[in-house]
Amino acid sequence: MLVTFINNEGGGGVQDINIPDGTTFGNFIRQSMPSFNSGRHQARVNQEMVHTDDILTSGDHIAVMPVKVGGGL
Repeated sequence: MLVTFINNEGGGGVQDINIPDGTTFGNFIRQSMPSFNSGRHQARVNQEMVHTDDILTSGDHIAVMPVKVGGGL
């Protein structure tokens, strides 16, 4: 099945990726972005919060972005 992975970290980008049926978000992210760390990144599937044991479905949009801490004036 086909999902879209949107990686908003650094050089990131958008990729359509073929994954097996029954793939969990946890398995997907470990393979697609080994540097993923829930303390440094936020993840959403179809703009909704996601848990590692959530099963992905065909057409899902998986977005990962760095957590922004602090800021400037």
